Amino acid sequence: MTISSSQSNRAVEPNQSNMDDAQVSFDKSGSLAVVAELENGSFNDAKIEYKKADNTLKFLESYDSEFANVEFTEEEDRQLSKKVNYYLLPLLWAVNTMLFIDKSTLSYSSILGLFDSTKINTGQFDDLNSIFYAGYIVGQVLNFGLQKYNLGKFLTAIIFIWSVLIYAHCGASNFGGLVVLRLLLGFTESIVVPALEITLLQFYTPTQRATIQPIFWISCVGLPVIIAGFMAYGVLHATDAAIPPWKIFMLINGSLTLILAAVVAIFYPGDPSEARFLTPKEKYFLIRKVQRTSKAAITQHSIKKYQVVEALRDPITWLFGAYTFFSCWLTI
Repeated sequence: MTISSSQSNRAVEPNQSNMDDAQVSFDKSGSLAVVAELENGSFNDAKIEYKKADNTLKFLESYDSEFANVEFTEEEDRQLSKKVNYYLLPLLWAVNTMLFIDKSTLSYSSILGLFDSTKINTGQFDDLNSIFYAGYIVGQVLNFGLQKYNLGKFLTAIIFIWSVLIYAHCGASNFGGLVVLRLLLGFTESIVVPALEITLLQFYTPTQRATIQPIFWISCVGLPVIIAGFMAYGVLHATDAAIPPWKIFMLINGSLTLILAAVVAIFYPGDPSEARFLTPKEKYFLIRKVQRTSKAAITQHSIKKYQVVEALRDPITWLFGAYTFFSCWLTI
């Protein structure tokens, strides 16, 4: 992709299939991005609103004069990939691990005195697990938040709310209170996995993701059970505490989640241009590489009708939707 300016006043959407050869720049007002498409060997100018352009466009333009003609060697690219793995993956792993631990808090609480404190029976306990996943299904509407707002800030807010909900379990004294909390917790946590997946899409090429994603998701399944098991075992021996062991367990998990929210607020990037651990040159070439290999934007805060229609016509969309829905439904 090369950078230039255009004086066209036509307000039309660019053809997405030709974005590899597009020229992009801002007009004088900074409110519009101008795209010139290369089609059949000739340019056709098109003007779109800046808010509909890739969110990293302004960053790229600010550094084009410095890096556009600079060679990025294979060794530099290897070092960049290692750097992303070293700094980003542990943060994603921490978020997903805490997610799986917090999902299991109710199960561990059942052996730590939850039944005695809240006077629930086994049937009601099963209902609480179902209610969590009912909230999980409804919570998919939060995907609109991922689209509209900065990913790092939105995820920080979600994790903070989820930590508050874990703390609030300590105040539940009956089935009704637990119903509300489990529903809200499922609603809040439902967006975390999509957020992590978006981050992987932003920082890795399709070829890299083919290797990294299976390893990443598998690594986040077993270890949370081990960590939570050790925590529950330790709390089980807190027999002389002023509050029941299950509430201590909730307080520990709530505190860990709150600390995680602070870490995410500081270090979690909304997109590669915000990554604190990368230099401007590394950000520039990472964005270019991901855009070139995936043939897609890094970040889009604008919901485009034609893309919604395209997604609804794609059978893969329905297959993924059916998989998610029935996975939660079977749990209910």
